[in-house]
Amino acid sequence: MYADLRSPRTWRFTAPDGRVETVQITGPFSSNNPQLLLSLAVAGHGLTFWPSFAVSADILAGRLVPLLTNWRSRELAIRALYPHRALLSAKVRTFVDFLVERLGGKREWQEWRDRGITPPRQ
Repeated sequence: MYADLRSPRTWRFTAPDGRVETVQITGPFSSNNPQLLLSLAVAGHGLTFWPSFAVSADILAGRLVPLLTNWRSRELAIRALYPHRALLSAKVRTFVDFLVERLGGKREWQEWRDRGITPPRQ
């Protein structure tokens, strides 16, 4: 369990029909180190509840298997902060566009699979 969440033992999912399910998680291990928890899941010691963009390479390499792919969990808000649109440099605009393309919409591992792209090694 990821200890830094407000309710680390409670996972909430929304079904495609809008129904919400809450699952109480139990387990022998809790940590505030996400990389450690991911390593344990890759080694076969349980499940991880992690953003798909953070585990895309592991999914495509077969080290992790996505579950409940039609269900949604809480949205992960990622914001880019910059001074003012009038002062936005081309570099910043390009970076913001990259973030939207990379993190918005379809899950990265699904996009890579659909395009036949080999994931980068992690």
